[in-house]
Amino acid sequence: MTMPNLKSGISKEFKEGFILDEDGLRKLSAILEQHSQKLSHPSAVVFHVHREDDRFYETTSLDDVLQDPNARGRRIDLVGLELRDTSPDRTPEPWDRDWIVRIGFDKTVSRQVMFDIFTKDRNWALLLADDIEPQLTRTFRAKRIPTWLLVLTFLAIGGFLASALSLVPFPPFLPSFLHDALQVGIWFAVCGLCLTAIGRRDDWLSRWTGPESSFYWGDEAVQFANREEQRKHIHWVVIVGFLVSVGATVYTNMLEKATKTSPLTAPSSTAVPQDKANSAVEGTLHDKAAQRPSP
Repeated sequence: MTMPNLKSGISKEFKEGFILDEDGLRKLSAILEQHSQKLSHPSAVVFHVHREDDRFYETTSLDDVLQDPNARGRRIDLVGLELRDTSPDRTPEPWDRDWIVRIGFDKTVSRQVMFDIFTKDRNWALLLADDIEPQLTRTFRAKRIPTWLLVLTFLAIGGFLASALSLVPFPPFLPSFLHDALQVGIWFAVCGLCLTAIGRRDDWLSRWTGPESSFYWGDEAVQFANREEQRKHIHWVVIVGFLVSVGATVYTNMLEKATKTSPLTAPSSTAVPQDKANSAVEGTLHDKAAQRPSP
């Protein structure tokens, strides 16, 4: 009876913003090269590079990857390192893999870092994983504006818009409860949209608030450093914006209360009731008629 080809290994994913620079890529490549020497068959490290213009290439030369211009419009958005079996007599089954080890960095919306090891040697797989994982976690250093600060800022903006709406004249022929419902609806709509964007941290939001992943070489190294500097300024803008929004909300509420209790709109305490005024006028006319001489 023929024994099946049994494999073991590890598969792991991280949803983190990363910054992969030349030093980090060289260390990962060196780890794969070092462990490949312990295999019983020949192997090679292959680099897979995908760009934002939907083009990709593969190479066995690390220098080819690091010499990529990584320029605007052709920025790298995915880098993979694979340790492949190069045995000349290798005839893999259709479901088998060409790679033994695979490491991937994806800077698209998913912001995924992953590695897979798939081999017959269990001890070799575990030792390699122990060396790879710490090196991957060292790339998780993308900065971000704290989520709690963004949440408080957007909540304050929503509260300010709802309060400001109360100062807008509302058509008198419409029920008053519609005005209150509109305030609540605007507040929930603004906060819901903003909190959804914060939770997903889409590409457009990550660019300004972080975390933004980067392959830190070529032109991207300079451009990313500039965006990091911009994010520092935006951090303080968010803090100031939060404080201004809170202050504006408090001021709007005070202004609304002052408008409702203004002397121009409040009833006068010295006003004479209409029926008493009419009686006084009739009494005056009666007295004048009595004083008039008869013909």
